[in-house]
Amino acid sequence: MSVPTYIITLHQIEVAGLSNATILTDEEAALAHLMIKEIDQKITRLTAELDAERSRLHALKIAVAPHKRVPSEVLRTIFTHSLSEKLNSCIPDAHSSPWVLRQVCSLWRTIVIHEPTFWNTITFDSRHPKARLGNLSFWRQNIINLSYPISLDITESRLNRIPYDDIIMPHRRRIQRLAMLATRTLLEINPKSFPILEDLRLIFCDHVLDAPKNYQDLETSRCFIGMDNLRSLNVTFDIFCVVHLPMTIPWNQLTHLKLTSSHLHRLVLNLTVTVQILRRCPNVKKCHIQFSVDEDEIDVIPEPVCLHCLESLVLFQDIQDMSLLDFLFTPALVSLHLELGNAEDDLHLPSVQSLIIRSGCNLGSFRTSQITHTPSYTSCPEIDLDNMSSLHELEVDILFSDETLEKIAIGTLLPNVQCLSFFGSGENAVQKMVQLAERRSPSRLRISITLHEVQVTGPLLNRVKENLEQVAAYGTSMTVIDSSGRRM
Repeated sequence: MSVPTYIITLHQIEVAGLSNATILTDEEAALAHLMIKEIDQKITRLTAELDAERSRLHALKIAVAPHKRVPSEVLRTIFTHSLSEKLNSCIPDAHSSPWVLRQVCSLWRTIVIHEPTFWNTITFDSRHPKARLGNLSFWRQNIINLSYPISLDITESRLNRIPYDDIIMPHRRRIQRLAMLATRTLLEINPKSFPILEDLRLIFCDHVLDAPKNYQDLETSRCFIGMDNLRSLNVTFDIFCVVHLPMTIPWNQLTHLKLTSSHLHRLVLNLTVTVQILRRCPNVKKCHIQFSVDEDEIDVIPEPVCLHCLESLVLFQDIQDMSLLDFLFTPALVSLHLELGNAEDDLHLPSVQSLIIRSGCNLGSFRTSQITHTPSYTSCPEIDLDNMSSLHELEVDILFSDETLEKIAIGTLLPNVQCLSFFGSGENAVQKMVQLAERRSPSRLRISITLHEVQVTGPLLNRVKENLEQVAAYGTSMTVIDSSGRRM
């Protein structure tokens, strides 16, 4: 049986593809080109079929993917946990979480776009490379049609222009929380520009380009008029001149007030201004204020100020003269924190204890801290804890006597204390706290003892370690700090 001629020709063509010594005739070359075209068409058809099958496979995998069965509420929670601690460290970036999640699918996009947590806060840091105004378009595109209240933090734009036209003015009626540098543009803004503003933080600083020229003119500012929902005011003074805050601020609405200075050796507020402000804040619940007593105010006895709603007070003033405490009535006070500027000054405990008594002896937390010097115990008479039985937290830079520690250990003083920090004179202080931990076991106490003029070394170190192991067995956490600063 003879082989067909075209089969022989095809064989010759394929052999020619493997050997340079074989040369095709014109007829054979034409047939080879025809075969190439047919094979290319077949490959194209098969490739299209392969792509189609791959697309079907991808769709089927998506259809059975586990995340398709996760409820929207669970996805929203997962997205929230995917955020970093600083949710909006700069202008939002379309390629960072959570905004990149909107590119996954229509369901994820809907969840991200309609979750206020992702869109209602923006921090503008002009020093950040992503904070150029060009990147604002992404943020604007996503909030322009939403009605959520927004929060703005523009406190880091010190050397660049603050984006009034780009962010603040277009959305001022939606701003619920605002933190920024105090500028002339802000202070000269029309009244009722921030109708839903609840939380305002201002930094008065001379280093911003648009800083007010004369801080004495603040009293005439009208920008605070119409802030009918303002409840929290936080003002930091990074300047050296005396400031009279505008009386147009709705002081009587405030529940949270913080007035502090970056330069504690030159406080901006004096006693007179502080008293005027507090008189206008009958509804304040939390107050943190730093002020000084001028020479002409030393002998001045202000009229009593009664703050019926005040629950938490953080106070810094001249330690030698606790003027404010002597005329302040706070029947609802549960937390008192005194910031001490100099450990060498006397802490006037009678004024503190008198305030506690006037507060109905309901104080739950009393703390002192030194913010300008290396911590050391404060020179003062023995603290009277008889009227502090309600305390559950006591952290003071005060040296306790052995007699006081004995009463605390047996429960005569501070029967409800859960957190205790103080200065002790030696190993006896540690042993008394072991006794307290044993008596209160299994209560989870937190105790910190700073030993005055005692370095824990040698045999004493071994005994202290044994005491720490003992209190740990009672469920108590205790830290011992010796005079060299060593922590155990």
